[in-house]
Parts: sequence; structure tokens; C-alpha cells
Amino acid sequence: MTYFDSLTTAITLLSLLFGGLQIALLVKIWMMTDDIRSLRKIIEEKFTKKVTHTETESVNTEATTEVENKPKKEITGISVGDYVYRKSDGKRMKVEQVNKYTIMCNTGFFTKWYSADEYTKYPPLAQ
Repeated sequence: MTYFDSLTTAITLLSLLFGGLQIALLVKIWMMTDDIRSLRKIIEEKFTKKVTHTETESVNTEATTEVENKPKKEITGISVGDYVYRKSDGKRMKVEQVNKYTIMCNTGFFTKWYSADEYTKYPPLAQ
């Protein structure tokens, strides 16, 4: 047996081993994603949970009324294509759409609606 025969045999055996492992991994992932009924049931139960009468009584009605009655600020001085800064972290965002009370901004990764309280047209001042 020559050197090249043993090298060819070793490469063939390694290729078969890795091929078998890849097929086993594929089957394992396929089995994990195939039966998602139990996960779906858990998620549906969590998000469609009915609120009972006792749970609604324990909610602080003063706080919720305060938020609901808070006057909305109209958007003025902002147009599509302008750049604004998010107040929470100073991230610069490009305005995509403008409504009466909200603007849609693109941060480069995702697009979200913001109210007038969540952004400023100019960079935030250093404190």
C-alpha cells in the first residue's frame, strides 16, 4: 500500500464521517422543528389569557387614567427625510412618515412609530 492509497482512504473515511454527522444534524433539527404543537399551545395560552374580574380590580385605576388622559402633542416642524434623535439613547433616526401625533423613523435596523415625547429634532444637549 502506497502513501497516496492510505491518504485517499483516510480522506474518504473522514468525508464519510462528516457527511454522516451532517445528515444526523439535519435530521435532529428537522425533528425539533417538525412538531411545534406543544410550543404553539403554550404561546397561545399565554397571549390569549382571559383577565378575570379580580385581576381587573387590582389594577391601579389612577395611573391608567392619568396615561389615557395625557394630551397628545401634534407633530410640527418635522418632514419626511429629516433626522431626529431618540431621547432615550441619542440614536439618530431618519423620518420615513409623519402623521398628526406620531412619526415613523428608520434607525438603520428597524422601523418604528414614535410619539412627540420620544424624540427631538436636534441632538440632545450634554448635561
